[in-house]
Amino acid sequence: MILLPFWAALAADAATSALAPSAADDGEWVEEVVIRRRRVAPKPVAAQDAVKVAPAVAGEAKKDEPPPPPEPSAEDAAEPRRLVRYFCKCWKDEDYERLWWAMTPQYRKKNPYKKFSKLFEEDKENNGGIVDENIVLDDVELGDGGIQVTVDLRYRFKRVGVKRVKAVVEKKGPAYRMRGSGIIPLDLDDL
Repeated sequence: MILLPFWAALAADAATSALAPSAADDGEWVEEVVIRRRRVAPKPVAAQDAVKVAPAVAGEAKKDEPPPPPEPSAEDAAEPRRLVRYFCKCWKDEDYERLWWAMTPQYRKKNPYKKFSKLFEEDKENNGGIVDENIVLDDVELGDGGIQVTVDLRYRFKRVGVKRVKAVVEKKGPAYRMRGSGIIPLDLDDL
């Protein structure tokens, strides 16, 4: 007895049955389709094919600004409360670049990145930075197109406790952006 691999035996059986049908072969012929899936490694992206991320406003990028990271996802920027949660998450993660790019273009023009990040670094030094946030009241629509979201910020240092602040968000195109508001730490140099 000769042992053949499964596929070879199947092919030999199919070849003999197709050439010489027997009297016992009264069944129907059925077509079978076999689909094979295999995982393919992604192709490396050539430098010339790479997509460049442009600033949100033309001519906005300056030498003292960080390159723009990915903007908040469409899901995070779709609603005011989601954008506030995204903002607070980036603050907790100390990702000040993402915080800065989540602001409106007008705010970014008036407040360079270095000044903006300094506010958050000083707040971390003085108050320990935030540990948790809680959106406490219903959103309030302002007359100038902004939406006010009230947030309780819990800080790392117990002496600070919980601060209730008002974050103002406005719609910019299809997404919301943070406006300079009470959620931004105070500039202690301007007091």
